[in-house]
Order: sequence, then C-alpha cells, then structure tokens
Amino acid sequence: MSVKINLLLSTFLISMSPAFAADKYSTGDITWDTSTAVWSLTAGGTYDQLWVDGDTAIFEGAGGGTVTLGEDINLSHLNIATNDYTLTGNKLIFAPSGTITNTGLMVTLSCGITGAPEFYAAHPNGWGGAYGANGLFLSPTSSDMEIGTLHFVVENYMEIGGSTIGNTIMAMPRTGAYRNKMRWKGPGTWTVSGECYSGEFYIDGGTLITGGWTYTDYRYITPVNGATFVVNGTLQDLTFTGGTVKGTGTIEVAVVVPASGILSPGDPMGTLSITGTNCAINGTLAIQVDGAQNGLLAVAAPLAIGSATLDATALSTPSSPLVIATYTSLVGTFATTNLPGSGWSVDYAYEGNQIALTPPPGGTVVILR
Repeated sequence: MSVKINLLLSTFLISMSPAFAADKYSTGDITWDTSTAVWSLTAGGTYDQLWVDGDTAIFEGAGGGTVTLGEDINLSHLNIATNDYTLTGNKLIFAPSGTITNTGLMVTLSCGITGAPEFYAAHPNGWGGAYGANGLFLSPTSSDMEIGTLHFVVENYMEIGGSTIGNTIMAMPRTGAYRNKMRWKGPGTWTVSGECYSGEFYIDGGTLITGGWTYTDYRYITPVNGATFVVNGTLQDLTFTGGTVKGTGTIEVAVVVPASGILSPGDPMGTLSITGTNCAINGTLAIQVDGAQNGLLAVAAPLAIGSATLDATALSTPSSPLVIATYTSLVGTFATTNLPGSGWSVDYAYEGNQIALTPPPGGTVVILR
C-alpha cells in the first residue's frame, strides 16, 4: 500500500512541477500550435521543442515575423521582446493571473484573447512617425479581445481597433508621469469598464464605450465623424469634432456639438448629464422614444439650440408628454424638427425649464419613423 501511495504522490508532484510550464522562445514566421516544433527552452537556442499548454511564450530575434495561431492556444504569459511581430489566427487563452508584456515596436495583435490578462505596454518611442510608425496595434479580426488592466509602462503610442464588437478592457489607469497617445479605430466596438486615461485620446471610428472615469491631463478627448462615443461613466474632457456622443453618464465640461455631430442621450434610453458651463448644439440632438421611456439630456447650465436639428424617433407612442431635455436657461428653438409623425409637437417650457415631446391626441393614427 505504501508503495502505491508513494507512486501516486510522485506522479502528482511531477504533474505539478514547473518543468511542465516552461518559458518557450521562438522567432520569425511560425505556425503556433501543439504539433509544430518551433520553440526553444533557452533564448537564442535551437527551436525544436513543441508547445505545451500552460507554457510562457517569448518572441525574440531581430527580424520579427508573423505568428499564425493554427489552433486556440492555452498559455500563462506572453512576452513580445522585439520589433515587427504580428500575431493572427485563433485565440490566446490565458490562465488566471496571466500577463502580456510588449517591449517591441510595430507589433500587431489581431488574434482573439480571453482570460483577461494584465497588459503591460512597455514599448518606447511611440510618439514618432505618422502618429504611430512605432506603435502597438490591437486589431482583432475574428474573435474578441478580453484584456484586464492595460498598464502604460513608458510613454508610448497605441492604436485599438479591429472589426469585432465584444472587446473589453477592465481599466486603463494613468501610470506615473507617462502620457501615452491613443487612437481608437473602427469598425469594431470596445468597452473600457473602469478608469480610462490617455494623454491624447482620438476616437477615429467604430464604437468606444466607457463606464468609469475617462480623462486626459495633456491634450484632448476627440471623437470624429464616423465614430460613436458612449459615455456611461464620467467624462472629464471633450473636444467634439464629429461623430456621435451618447450614453447615460456625466460630461463635466462644456459641450459644443459641431454641425456634423450628433448628441444622442441614452443608450438608447436613459439620461446623459452635462454639468459644464454650457451646452451648445449646432448639429443634431437625436432622441429615441419607446412608450414611456426615452433618452433625456439633462443640462445643469444654459442650453443653446437655435442652430440644432431635433431628430426624434419612436418605437411606440407614449400616452403623455415626455421630457427630452432640461436646462437652467434656453437660447433659441430648434432650427429643424424631425418628429416621429403627424400630430407630434415640441414644448420648450414644459412644466418649467424642460423641453418635452408631446404625442398626438389619443386615437390619432400615426406612422412611426
């Protein structure tokens, strides 16, 4: 019996040995799977080892390369230690407490990522070139990316985009005095649920959803035409040059909506609050109605709408007026109103400092847009 117990114990200890979760090095163009021997147990060694689930991947070498994931890969950590690497194909499945560390320039990750690894962006010199000739690019094409906290270890440049719509980052806090530059690209969707910081913050396309404190202390947070910025947390800065800003959070600065811009409170229902010194809408205020629910713009300051277009749509007709905006004082009335149908009207002083949509009288048949 004791021999059998000792044998079982030895088997257990061997299975738990760190040798079964090794650091593995590779370089150049490879197919990453569990049946292709392209790994070394030492830096710069002979690349003749197979990948084992739970290993740590370290990419090295001066020339970079394209790494094609031929299957979903289980790993503990990923370290990209040199320039010009692209990881594409299937998914990286990280173990609990997994990490990604990138010190390379011109690195693109387009594979899926699960397990919410901590991400350490340690690549330098991200301010050079045409806004990112030396950057790190997260661009998922077939599977979503699920990332834990994104740490900026040095001052650098990143582009985050791709085409998938379920991408998440837990938080992007400021680290020390580093001011990174960030560009969000389309057409995919990314959600940052916690703190979201960048020295410069451009939303060039796709959809960015923020749920925490979103801020910059260097330059701008700038959505442009074609982008959608959903503010479900607190926004500390906004340079509105185009696109759509929506959500159920709070914008703590003055808001000026350009002629090409759309302000769409709610997500799609709910209240978007503006607590800055004023709100001037020169573009479109988009309101969605669904029975007794609607998007509401709550402005704790003067509201200027003399150059604005009201674009209201209704999924179903309410039985009473719906408040769509509140203000401390109102400047002008809508230059153009696109209402859900005949019989609808706008009340600019409904029960005080409120703008309301009034539906047609009961029994009127309307065609909803």
